Amino acid sequence: MSVHVGTEVVYQEPGFPIVELARSLSLWIRRADGEDFSFESMSLAERGAISVSGTDGGWVTWSVYTPDVRSSAVPWEVIADGVNAFVTKVREDIISMGIDAAAVLGE
Repeated sequence: MSVHVGTEVVYQEPGFPIVELARSLSLWIRRADGEDFSFESMSLAERGAISVSGTDGGWVTWSVYTPDVRSSAVPWEVIADGVNAFVTKVREDIISMGIDAAAVLGE
């Protein structure tokens, strides 16, 4: 998996726990309480491999592994749409493997 800001790679990890990220993002986006997101996984050395933070200008995406690289600030709706599209794709992939996606994604 890789996260890009324009053409610059913010974070790249071939063995990244995609399903775990989808679950965490799904739970976070459903709360929609304005809190920042910082991905925490036992598979990764540090918390925040993928982070989404609210700023005065909108929401930015970044990683603790590349703290100087941040996306442009975007409205909440852009973040929500992106997260929902990502979770939907992961859900479809889980279902195609014959696994109960609702149970895996905490839905």
